[in-house]
Amino acid sequence: MILETDSRPYEPPILKVAMAILSERSEYSAEAHGVGDPEVVIDVHGDVDQISASGLASLISEVVRWGAPQRLVIDLSDVGIFGSNGVHVFAAARRQLFSGFDLVVRSPTRLTRRVLEVTGLDKECLIEGRGHERQMLH
Repeated sequence: MILETDSRPYEPPILKVAMAILSERSEYSAEAHGVGDPEVVIDVHGDVDQISASGLASLISEVVRWGAPQRLVIDLSDVGIFGSNGVHVFAAARRQLFSGFDLVVRSPTRLTRRVLEVTGLDKECLIEGRGHERQMLH
């Protein structure tokens, strides 16, 4: 579902605000692509830490609220640090998605994948890409 105004795709104002706030931090940014489509991808760049986690949580909440994606992909291919704050964000994202809808973590580092395993979040989401190949061989 894409709403249009003035021949431009409609973006909820909160998404614009969240992206603007996040882009002010040079070491961190997040962008949502495909809001309103069955699959939404959030590209995360930089560290998911105590400072940035609340912005990522807000962005995910608004994407789920406005887009209700069947598959929410969070691309971590450009993330360095992923700590306990990121774990809380992902756990909340899983709870926000409708039952049967997928939360996908794309290209986590091996360390991030290990954090997801230790916390049990690897059982609550799908993991694709970097750092996951070894698990697929078992």
